[in-house]
Amino acid sequence: MRNLEGIWGFSLTVARRALPLIGGGSILMIAVVVVEHYSRITVPSWVYGSIVVLCIGTALFNVGLEKHQRLLPRLKIPANVYEQQWLNSSGIPCSAFYIDVVNDSDGTSIDTVSVKLTKLEPTVNNLDWLPVPLFIKHDNNKPYTKSFILNPRERRCIDLVSAIKGDHSIDIRHTVDGVNSKIPSRARHRITVQATGKDVPPDTKVFEVWMDKDEALRCVVL
Repeated sequence: MRNLEGIWGFSLTVARRALPLIGGGSILMIAVVVVEHYSRITVPSWVYGSIVVLCIGTALFNVGLEKHQRLLPRLKIPANVYEQQWLNSSGIPCSAFYIDVVNDSDGTSIDTVSVKLTKLEPTVNNLDWLPVPLFIKHDNNKPYTKSFILNPRERRCIDLVSAIKGDHSIDIRHTVDGVNSKIPSRARHRITVQATGKDVPPDTKVFEVWMDKDEALRCVVL
């Protein structure tokens, strides 16, 4: 039953695409009518039939191409940041920002997806050996997951930065032991993040991170 519904939906889509081509907007149809009118030659009906078949074939190709494109794996970091707020054990407000990585495909999974910090401006001591993988949200047990599979239309949340209000540093949420994760809160920082996966083009986004005048953590997409 579901297959029949899919075939019916596909047929309707092709019909909707073919009708404008077959109608008065068809260049070939207009050309034949003009030739028939001025040359006073009756154009055989098979010519009109061939044009109709060509228009339907063109519509089939366009719809098929669009569906094929939608099935291709596409890795994307949406231009959004999400904030979390809580109180620590001392009652001091804390904030964290995280992002999404998405497989924007209708039918193909992406293997070996990894999201990494690839650039930090200005540079910070012992955080200049980049790239470093970022935390997958809620992946709190070692060894930390550094790559994963994204199924069609699936998203994973990736931790980016966190800080205690009024603290002197901002924490970059990366997974590499022995590498500094603190950046000074007194400066504005540009953080470049890249998502990569097997056999797909990477996607890159740049974020600006700082503490505002109220000593609260801020993060925006550039």
